[in-house]
Amino acid sequence: MLHGSGIRDCYKIYGISPQTTLNLILSEGKKVQISPQQKYYECIEIDEMFSFVSKKRKKVWIFYAYAPETKEILAVTMGKRNRKQLQSLMVQIKNLHIEVGFYCTDKFQAFREVLPYSKHLIGKKFTKNIESDRRSGGQYSYPL
Repeated sequence: MLHGSGIRDCYKIYGISPQTTLNLILSEGKKVQISPQQKYYECIEIDEMFSFVSKKRKKVWIFYAYAPETKEILAVTMGKRNRKQLQSLMVQIKNLHIEVGFYCTDKFQAFREVLPYSKHLIGKKFTKNIESDRRSGGQYSYPL
């Protein structure tokens, strides 16, 4: 993810199955302790992407929180594309004991339901960093 590679790229490069790749990411991910570089982040961008497991109808959704100020991935969760998965991500963020100025997302309804209204910026223009770090592009300044 840090280098813009998806699950498919990883399993092709390493010559292992998609399921083995996902199992490895999940098992190793549980061991990782994220230590944020800062106590306050002006914004955290949250996005979701998916990969396939064996068949196109077996999607696995990856939700993650990205801090463009420091280029850190602060939290990751995998599963279905739903409110419960987002709530799991938010618990991880809460457990980091950091303060966040804004949460920036696209228009996925679960973001509106879970994130605090007063700290939520919605729109593609607010997720350019998280999208561009997966693809390549520029940065955006957030309102204060």
